[in-house]
Amino acid sequence: SWGGPAGGGERESVLRETTIGVDDPLVEEPTPEWLAALGAQQELVASAKSELKALEKKKARLTKETEFGEGAGEFGVSGEFFALKGKCFKLDHQAYTYEVCPFEEAHQRDKGVGYGGSGLGRWEGIVDDPKHDGPDPSKGISDLAFKFGGGAFCYNGPARSSVVSLVCGAPHPDGGELLSADEPRTCEYEFTLATPAACDLRHARGLALDLPDDPDAQGEESGGGGGDSGSKAAEGRGEEL
Repeated sequence: SWGGPAGGGERESVLRETTIGVDDPLVEEPTPEWLAALGAQQELVASAKSELKALEKKKARLTKETEFGEGAGEFGVSGEFFALKGKCFKLDHQAYTYEVCPFEEAHQRDKGVGYGGSGLGRWEGIVDDPKHDGPDPSKGISDLAFKFGGGAFCYNGPARSSVVSLVCGAPHPDGGELLSADEPRTCEYEFTLATPAACDLRHARGLALDLPDDPDAQGEESGGGGGDSGSKAAEGRGEEL
């Protein structure tokens, strides 16, 4: 009887039913209650499989985002620009507010309006800055830029695009500051973003920036000698640009 405790044969029938369906000849006249319980279990299994698939996709995405190294590119050679992911930087200029969101999009909106506007391009990657021939530590110039393309089309013109020049900047609570906005050519926009993510030891020295306390440097001052390795590591970061 399905109403009482299941015997060995009945338990085997239940187990087979969960995998091969209600037409199994070993299952005789299952009750509505049993079928309802089976359906609930199958829903739980389907839900668990769906959650597992979503977690596997999330794991793959996070693994890709955090696997840095030579040629990684998406967040910089050493992942130095990962700190800007999910951040947006705004600047009011003339009648507009410009917004640059690294790894996402750039927009131009009427000042005071927080939505809509014109898309100035979608994220395309980190490129050599076309405005500079190379890094200039004395001016904080890194010679790298964020590129956005395929934005909203101008009237009788091309799709809007943007290049965001990166310069070394002092620590900022927002992670950086948009310093300038310009449209030197129709529908081609240029911005300058100052951020500590664009800094290396050469820039810090050239701009006379205050660096965070370095335990190795403190050890050297007290006779430990560990500061030399810390300095070499920082200088190595400078060679990446």
